[in-house]
Amino acid sequence: MSISDVIDCNQGQLIAVKVISVNPNYNKLELVSGRITELTEGDIILGSLGNRIASSGMTGSVPDELNKHDKIHILNLGGVIGNCKDFNILLGPATECEVVGSIVKDGKQLNLKDLAKVKKSPLSNNVSSIAVIGTGIDSGKTTVSSFIIKTLSKYFTKIKIGRAH
Repeated sequence: MSISDVIDCNQGQLIAVKVISVNPNYNKLELVSGRITELTEGDIILGSLGNRIASSGMTGSVPDELNKHDKIHILNLGGVIGNCKDFNILLGPATECEVVGSIVKDGKQLNLKDLAKVKKSPLSNNVSSIAVIGTGIDSGKTTVSSFIIKTLSKYFTKIKIGRAH
């Protein structure tokens, strides 16, 4: 893998950023292992461009254009990166980063959709299910679930939902 100066601004696009200003009230990042780490200035992290709406955290979106050295923000502890448009006044502004570049493998910019591993179930012809899973509080599970339900309700008259606690 390598880093490229060329960046496609799409949801799920994997990019590298350098932390330049940490919000002490919103300074955590969840690692692949599930461990929570504290961000410090100078850290280089890999994250995914994405949109986020959160009343108790940061709200932001994927920029239309992004270049090396541009400023961008970490929007949640899951590593969603975008332009912060609004934030909870009690938390303060989002952690600011400088774009290093996009993550490239075999000459292609990586996107989360390219890495998805969907397994077909023998029941998939009879039962349609969608699971929204997240390991942290305020990671966007409710927002995603609400969007899925709203979208599906346009096409189906019967939708069953459940929530595990």
